[in-house]
Amino acid sequence: MAVALALLLAFTVAGSAPVHDSGWRAGQLPLAAGDDFALAGDLLVVAGRSTVTAYRVPLLTVIWTLPVPAAEGYSLTGTGDLLVIGARNGVGRQQESLVVTAATGRLRWRHTGRLVPVPGSDVLLAVSDVRSSSGSGRRVTGTIEGIDTFGMRRWSLRLPSSAVAAPLPDGEFLLVHDDGTTQIRGASDAVPRAAGELPPAAYAPDNPRLVGDAIVLRHPGDNTSRISGYDRRTLARRWSRTVGGLQSVDQCGDLLCLGTTIGVRALDPSDGSNAWVSQSWRRTLSWGDMTIAYGRPTGVDAELALVEPMTGGSLLDLSAWQQVTSVTDDVVLAHPDAARGVTLVATVASDQRSVRVLGAIPAASGGCRAGGGVLACRQGGGILGVWALD
Repeated sequence: MAVALALLLAFTVAGSAPVHDSGWRAGQLPLAAGDDFALAGDLLVVAGRSTVTAYRVPLLTVIWTLPVPAAEGYSLTGTGDLLVIGARNGVGRQQESLVVTAATGRLRWRHTGRLVPVPGSDVLLAVSDVRSSSGSGRRVTGTIEGIDTFGMRRWSLRLPSSAVAAPLPDGEFLLVHDDGTTQIRGASDAVPRAAGELPPAAYAPDNPRLVGDAIVLRHPGDNTSRISGYDRRTLARRWSRTVGGLQSVDQCGDLLCLGTTIGVRALDPSDGSNAWVSQSWRRTLSWGDMTIAYGRPTGVDAELALVEPMTGGSLLDLSAWQQVTSVTDDVVLAHPDAARGVTLVATVASDQRSVRVLGAIPAASGGCRAGGGVLACRQGGGILGVWALD
């Protein structure tokens, strides 16, 4: 059975077999509050105070250990066969990045500042974050450099002021300057592919976003929010519309789903036209092939369902469960069972019509990620629990 979705359930699904807490745990590792972890292929990588260690899953055999400079915290990002280890200060600003071979832990090169992988390219963007906690990780300043996987600088671009730099698929990145001047540039050479202008907005890692061939931006309008779509190849504005009571902007399948105070409005990103409207849902999110819709609360619990993204129709009722978060390419539904002190884990069948309970994990678990056939979650007492999904 293909494990399409990992679920942490509030209680055993009606009619399912009794759950046994033993027999599927892979193990546990120490993990302090400031430590980070990531799943890269068949490796679980844990960044501690002074070392980064990679374990083979699910047996948790140590593959390599790398000493790292002391920092307040670390970020771990995979790109191709490389792992980028970012050392952060107390306000989250990334001060140094180490690039290692994920399979061996061999240090390839290091860079002062933050490195941003670009999908579809072997070049990383070397950037310096603005010196403020509110702007850290959002706006960049100084110089942007393109550095290949061997640590060689391909190009350098001086910024006249701060800007937003956002990676796009197919080896390109979006650069929005303070005055609204915008370019799409190639990561390999920084040559502009398109140029235009975007309006002022609360730019963030998810705003603007690419949906299909449209760059979608949420920005202020007259007494309400405005959503505009720009052609990716020319940056010409294709469409713009105001949305009252806007609360969220998400991609759902190939559509753009706007969560509002009165329901969800799904738009075709190519022209901004309505694909469907539903007052049953308040937000709709997609991870991989799965789309989850959150209902508008009508009682103690809100409705929840797997839905068909092109229509908003329900495929599988999950209304007994309460929370959804993304874990790598999977999805986790989480709500502790206070009576038993555990949270149940299940998988959704490939037809998205049924679930199978795998087992139980401690209710205090959180910050879960999945990949390589395992589920890894933070637990109380400085422990990282690891469970085999297969």
